[in-house]
Amino acid sequence: MKFIAHRFGNDALTLRDAERVTDLIELDVHLGLGGRVEARHAKKLWFTRRLWEKWYLLPAGTVVPSLSSILDAASAETTIWLDLKGFTPRLSHRVLREVGDRRPLIVSTKPWWLLAPFSSEPEIRTIRSAGNRFELVLLLFLPSRLRAQGSVVHVRLLSEWVMRRLRERGEVYTWAVEDRATIDRLRRAGVSGVIVDDLDLIP
Repeated sequence: MKFIAHRFGNDALTLRDAERVTDLIELDVHLGLGGRVEARHAKKLWFTRRLWEKWYLLPAGTVVPSLSSILDAASAETTIWLDLKGFTPRLSHRVLREVGDRRPLIVSTKPWWLLAPFSSEPEIRTIRSAGNRFELVLLLFLPSRLRAQGSVVHVRLLSEWVMRRLRERGEVYTWAVEDRATIDRLRRAGVSGVIVDDLDLIP
């Protein structure tokens, strides 16, 4: 089972901490103003530049790193997982341009069309994600031509039946894992990797 650091890749300092203990580093990437590719977990309030995380606003003027700056800070041996946020294919094409020849990579997203530009890249693995039941149904019943090379699904959705169906289509990853007992259960179930917010969960 692989361990993927969640959020740690969105900052150059925490990136280095995670590189020492995890197998992959996950980055959330957004298309910002002027086509800038931003590495951030926080979302932007509609019609403003203020960022927010779940229950609170981030301070005004919070600096958001670019994807290129994080890639420059990462070790050449680190495998990066890019989670694309948004719906415009422009993000995919700009990401491809910014990553250059850095390989291997994993790219995940919910909108299937954002993965299409990466399909011809042999060292970039594409992963479809699902965070709720509707997204899971779409993932499970996609036509074969729209499927990716694996799946990443919220842990609450991983029933035995879902696991069996997803494993028929490739590797299965999950997120929102908060304790080691769940990690042990997922390992026995055949999950390929878990995305964690707490590095202390990694044995």
